[in-house]
Formats: sequence, C-alpha cells, structure tokens
Amino acid sequence: MPVDLEPGDVLFFNGQLVHGSQPNRTTDRFRRSFICHYVGRSSERMSAWYRPILDFDGNELEMDENRGGGPCGTEVAGPH
Repeated sequence: MPVDLEPGDVLFFNGQLVHGSQPNRTTDRFRRSFICHYVGRSSERMSAWYRPILDFDGNELEMDENRGGGPCGTEVAGPH
C-alpha cells in the first residue's frame, strides 16, 4: 500500500514489513533517513549489526547473536 509523505513527515513501521521507496528525483539534495530499532525485553537473539543493545537507562544488555541477521539501511542507493 503506497504511503505518500511530504518533506518533514515521519513514518513508523514494523521492520518486518517489506518496504522501499521510489528514487529521489531532486537534483540538489539527497534523501535522509533515521533508522532505529526497538528490541523488546522478550528478545533472545539479535544480529551483531545492531550492537550495542541498550536499555532505557543506557546500560548495555547482553544477548545471544542471531547469525542470520544482516545490516539495515546500507543498500546501494541509486542516483541522487
């Protein structure tokens, strides 16, 4: 389902949602994104790409590694 956003809009969604965007058609600026992940307390494993894992007080949490995980937000971008 397409979601049209205006400059400055914010969209939150579950990371398991298949998602993407159309190419950036501006010629004088690039698209910015801020990616963060919420890890629930019931989680048992997390990819090494998402370390350190911090609680709300900033303390680092120990968690087994999920070896099947990969990075997020590092896809090769098309022309700006």
